[in-house]
Amino acid sequence: MRPLLARLLLGAGVLWGALTASGCQSPSKPAPVDTQTRFEAGFQDRTRESGLDRFERVDGSSGRKFFPEQMGSGCAIFDYDNDGFQDVYFCSGSTLPGYKGPAGKNRLFRNKGGGSFEDVTDKAGVGCGKYCIGAAAADYDNDGDTDLYLTCFGPNVLYRNEGDGTFKDVTAAAKVGDPRLSASAAWGDFDGDGFLDLYVANYVKYDIRKDRWCSKFAGQKSFCGPTLYDPGEHTLYHNNGDGAFTDISASSGIRTGHGNGMGVVWLDYDDDGRQDIFVANDQSPNFLWHNEGGGKFVDTAMESGIAFGEEGNARAGMGVDVGDYDNDGKPDLVVTNFSEESNALYHNEGGLFRDVAMASGMGAGTLMFLGFGTGFLDYDRDGHLDLFFANGHVLDDIETYSDSVTWAQAAQLFRNKGDGTFDDASVPTGVSKGKRVARGAAFGDLDNDGRPDVVISVMRGKPLYLHNENVATGHWLGLTLRPKNGAASAIGATVWVTADGKTQRRDVRANASYASSNDPRPLFGLGPATRVTQIKVRWPNGKTSEVVPTQIDEYLTITE
Repeated sequence: MRPLLARLLLGAGVLWGALTASGCQSPSKPAPVDTQTRFEAGFQDRTRESGLDRFERVDGSSGRKFFPEQMGSGCAIFDYDNDGFQDVYFCSGSTLPGYKGPAGKNRLFRNKGGGSFEDVTDKAGVGCGKYCIGAAAADYDNDGDTDLYLTCFGPNVLYRNEGDGTFKDVTAAAKVGDPRLSASAAWGDFDGDGFLDLYVANYVKYDIRKDRWCSKFAGQKSFCGPTLYDPGEHTLYHNNGDGAFTDISASSGIRTGHGNGMGVVWLDYDDDGRQDIFVANDQSPNFLWHNEGGGKFVDTAMESGIAFGEEGNARAGMGVDVGDYDNDGKPDLVVTNFSEESNALYHNEGGLFRDVAMASGMGAGTLMFLGFGTGFLDYDRDGHLDLFFANGHVLDDIETYSDSVTWAQAAQLFRNKGDGTFDDASVPTGVSKGKRVARGAAFGDLDNDGRPDVVISVMRGKPLYLHNENVATGHWLGLTLRPKNGAASAIGATVWVTADGKTQRRDVRANASYASSNDPRPLFGLGPATRVTQIKVRWPNGKTSEVVPTQIDEYLTITE
């Protein structure tokens, strides 16, 4: 029996709007920490020991190189059974014409604590069986249980969490079975009505019966790029609050944009109180859908400086995440790109963005890699968000005509030095051990020790679970936010934590990276600070609360 997260937060400070705060102690409280950066343990591959190696992704390949094969799949970290431990879900491809192997099957692994997971797929009823690309987890019906939306090659799927360890396919009733070739999806509340809406980033208009022939060598087929197909039409579903959704893609203005959508994330980039949407497009200009209110969106990517890379060209955007890496109070964006294009780091300069990847020291180190999954995370708890990249090429024959780029690639981790620049910490932290064809990456604290872990989906093989065992450089504070509407987490909220006179910002979201979902609990590294002087929460409905906690180095629950 694992300990319950139940200890009350004593001495809570000022509360606005008759709000309450309660605290939760992590099952494993870390030992006292030092304040020097060390990497003795690093990130350790715990895939086999944890039991997550029981999943193996199928891509349905038969040598015919159908376009969807190269997309790979994502994964999700979320607490499906509300026991306080984050669980793991993997998406798999399935059979394609000519494929003679076993059919693919998505898998859900329950976190048993102690570093081990059990496969509960069949009991939960979430095997899917379709050619699955991505997973977006969130509580869309505000019943306190996290639900699961899957993007697919073919109609997408919505699983409603029944609260008893099982899920029910409610796609037809909810009217969210987008039939296009979808990559990523993300949940966010654009109209502030307390119900999460859904954005689906569709890749290209693709019919397997009309698959195109591309070749680097005479008589030998290669994977085609997205520009040989018409770009996908993206979809925005409005949550009606009764279990069903309305497709408002046309009326909202979303359908005016045509782009090869890969990664998507919700954010309030101009802090006007309305959730906007950023989409990383592959070889077409990125979208930045500014929420105008009244259910209307306008693409402001061009004037905001985020449509293109710093060279002024449309890049091959794949994954995306949002985080305030320089602690200036404004959310910044990271986007992974194709090999020989550096990943982008868009610094938010007050509603306008500037790609500072090269100036930051991160850009040059990513030039020869093809990035997919990505995330901001404070892996060493020093109070500065670092950058993680899961890499792998899309062309499985790239090495026959390139002497500098490989198909399988190492992961990368860049440590934030706190002055706007990054150092490559991939080797000393161990994340670069081994090469894989990686796609989605999900981030979360799987053992509640205040150190974010990483789960990576691999193209034709078993996943990778990187357990964070770095000797931490500071204290920490994790938060579970419970909104008044009863939802499992406060998607769309913003949190500011102040310690030692320094304030950090986290925007609460689950869906980001590439086709993946992350632990929604905001996690703050505090460095040497031993006391937090203020927690400020701006809830999705715009109301604000302030709390002065008496504890750190644990997870606290704040209830609206």
